[in-house]
Amino acid sequence: MIDPWFVTGLIDAEGSFTVSVLKSSSTKTGWGVNARLKITMHITDLDLMLNLKNFFGEDKGKMVIFKDTCTYRVDKLKDILEVIIPHFDKYPPVTQKLADYILFKEIVSLMKNKEHLTLDGLKKVLSLKASLNLGLSSELKDKFPNIEAVKRPLIIDKDIPSPFWMAGFTSGDGSFYLIIRANKLNAIPRIDIGFTIAQHSRDMLLLEKFTTFFNCGRIKKDSRYSVHYYVVTNIKDITNKIIPFFKKYKIKGVKSLNFADWCEGAEIIKSKAHLSKEGVEHIRTIQSRMNSKRSGFDT
Repeated sequence: MIDPWFVTGLIDAEGSFTVSVLKSSSTKTGWGVNARLKITMHITDLDLMLNLKNFFGEDKGKMVIFKDTCTYRVDKLKDILEVIIPHFDKYPPVTQKLADYILFKEIVSLMKNKEHLTLDGLKKVLSLKASLNLGLSSELKDKFPNIEAVKRPLIIDKDIPSPFWMAGFTSGDGSFYLIIRANKLNAIPRIDIGFTIAQHSRDMLLLEKFTTFFNCGRIKKDSRYSVHYYVVTNIKDITNKIIPFFKKYKIKGVKSLNFADWCEGAEIIKSKAHLSKEGVEHIRTIQSRMNSKRSGFDT
């Protein structure tokens, strides 16, 4: 059974709360409104997605497989009202996705009361949608030029609510790596090991809390792409803090296999066996089956 906070952590990393407004011949306004919770992952994580579906209910939502991805989505209003909203009210998102959820919930409330079927109600939906995710499409802006976006909720100073949230979040956005680098001063290559979580710069404050949560690591900024990273590269911190944590609060899906390989590599580095040719080859073997090499997709 998946812990509820794990579910929220995974959705925080990979999921989205979306609302579509499309032309419809079956409504008086000529527009239909659809709310949806959606999460897409690589097909290698289908088992994890099926577990997520079972968590919310076998008859809740559906799985869509397309090429090398699988998407779990819930878009029936009844299911959203009875299952999705109660879960995220009790176990709310922690990232800026919480703002999306708040706006999403307000739109769902309008739909519940059938206000979206009136022109005034539709305009309320559009005002909320304008601040949700990517905002309004060009078509909607053209058809409804006077819509003013509501103020997007400000999410600051959110604490990490549970170690299970961190396990779920890492299952989505975390990365474990081993890198073999040529060493000009020595015939033996240099081995880099690290654990990292990447986030948009808008969640910088949350990333900074990771350093307190794990009591190690640092923040690395990449202003070129508005992406920042929480990074742990110190082998003592990895073996004494990161590995014990994730052995207790387990990562799920394909990334759990990467974590197991990474732990094997960490043991080699901890014992300093990586300073020998044999140790480097052992690391090379481990590295050859991790991340993108495991599935043809960077997990």
